[in-house]
Amino acid sequence: MAELQKSGNGMQSFSMHVADTGSAPMFAALASEDSSASTAALESATKKAADPQTPARRYLDQALASEGVPQFTAPSTDGAVSQFKIIGTETVPLTHTRTVKFRQTFQGIPVYGSLVTVELDDENNLVSLNSALGIPPDSP
Repeated sequence: MAELQKSGNGMQSFSMHVADTGSAPMFAALASEDSSASTAALESATKKAADPQTPARRYLDQALASEGVPQFTAPSTDGAVSQFKIIGTETVPLTHTRTVKFRQTFQGIPVYGSLVTVELDDENNLVSLNSALGIPPDSP
């Protein structure tokens, strides 16, 4: 099931997977938002032809902004919003998927222990999104 968990170490984790029935409403919301966008045709063509980093960034940004995925938000503090820097791409031979990993930063400073992993299939469709994000003590 898609879930959000806070730990005692200042990190908040989130996960959703296409095969998880609890995640189905979030995937449906993201697909609905994607198809209703005015640039959907262009993005669809780009999604299939692009390197995995381009669609992974788009899925990450879309999920963070989506009302359909309310548990997944970019932490902020004192007007500084989390940014996400790509740290690598890996192919997973067992599942025939690719993962693009991002590190959370605040004002250009990496958050130790943070990680967002966006998993894509062969056609760059979203398979899963997993994160561990640092939550500032004074965040809302």
